[in-house]
Amino acid sequence: MRITREARGRVSGDGIELAFGYWPGRGAPVVALHGLTASYVNFIGIAERLAGRLPLLGFDLRGRGDSDKPEGPYGMVQHARDVAAAMRTLGLASSIVVGHSMGAFVAAALAAQDPELVSGLVLIAGGKYTSYRIMGRDAVDAVAHGLDGKVAPSCTDVVPLAGADGYIALWNSRYTLARSSGLHVARIEHLLHRYGSMISEVLALIAADPSLGKPLTGADEYLRAEIVYAASHEGARHLDDALARRTHASIETWDRGLSAAEEAATLMAGPMKWKSRQIARELENYRLRVAAERASQEADTDQDADAIRLGAPDIVPVVHGDTVPA
Repeated sequence: MRITREARGRVSGDGIELAFGYWPGRGAPVVALHGLTASYVNFIGIAERLAGRLPLLGFDLRGRGDSDKPEGPYGMVQHARDVAAAMRTLGLASSIVVGHSMGAFVAAALAAQDPELVSGLVLIAGGKYTSYRIMGRDAVDAVAHGLDGKVAPSCTDVVPLAGADGYIALWNSRYTLARSSGLHVARIEHLLHRYGSMISEVLALIAADPSLGKPLTGADEYLRAEIVYAASHEGARHLDDALARRTHASIETWDRGLSAAEEAATLMAGPMKWKSRQIARELENYRLRVAAERASQEADTDQDADAIRLGAPDIVPVVHGDTVPA
């Protein structure tokens, strides 16, 4: 690849042109493929962290960002053809390919169709738990097809999700669960939809502390127990994890979860063993992220919006001495 400094441009794909961003470094570049509604600017943060060590080349896939937008439909195979053509146009040899979300499926398809272009795959959150599991199955089977035939067909589309076993019986018993827990049946239905047969773990928290059966202030579709459960059982490590990814309070409330933030942080403090200073940091980080998201929606271009949004702190450091010893 002959580009020697940071560059943005367009390159020929499979009958169209793809936009790209390139950040220089040593050796063959890491090729980055974005998710369904994203663009290569989502990888700017990674490029900055790799600066001077590894080059990074990000493409806008067909129909997205600044790439050509021909009539559809087009899927993973077509996206992979575009990427392969662009890599060859740029003179790339075998490269590590990183795919995020839908980009992970494109990366897998690229490895199956053009294995000489792929020296390694990094697949990040490659798909969702619903119909995209079928796409996951197809991607795994496509890669396996290029191997020695000893790989069994993928079963990812039929493996029961967490909480699926016993769900139907519990749904039929929802009125009994409501009576035994003291919750309204609508709350039980909500919990069953969210946790399936793992509802028993959430109800156990409420049985041990009845105050957790109350609605979360500022996001009253959720119970206080759900915030505690996010920290104690679901791996949430920061306030943003609980409000944006374990619950959806950040997108389902009028103020993006700001009214719920203080109570949620206090609830997480127990299982996370946070002291007051760490709670304050979590709250400040969450407020800054909400402010950045709001500001990004007033930007004139997608690139400006991404720059504003990505400028907000992503991780709150847990400072030594601000947690309670285990």
